[in-house]
Amino acid sequence: MYGSSCIYCKEPILADYSNEAVYGHNHPRRLSLEHLVPRSRGGTDSIENLRPCHLGCNSARGAKRRPPRPTVYDSHLFPAGFF
Repeated sequence: MYGSSCIYCKEPILADYSNEAVYGHNHPRRLSLEHLVPRSRGGTDSIENLRPCHLGCNSARGAKRRPPRPTVYDSHLFPAGFF
C-alpha cells in the first residue's frame, strides 16, 4: 500500500526474515512503523497513520523531530497548523 522503502532514507526495507540469526531482530534496516501523527498528539495505530521505515531511521529520529511532511492524500490526517 505505501511501498517497501523507508520514508526517511528512501532505501529498501529488509524483507528477508528467513535469516533472523544473521540479521538479528534489531537490525537497523528491519521494518518499523512511523506514526505520522504521534500517539502523544492523538494519533492512532490505524493504517492511514502508519508508514514503513527502517528501525534504525525511526530510532535515530526519536521524538525530536516531526515525521516527513504528508503527501497530498495524507493531508486529511493533520489538523490545520500542524506543520
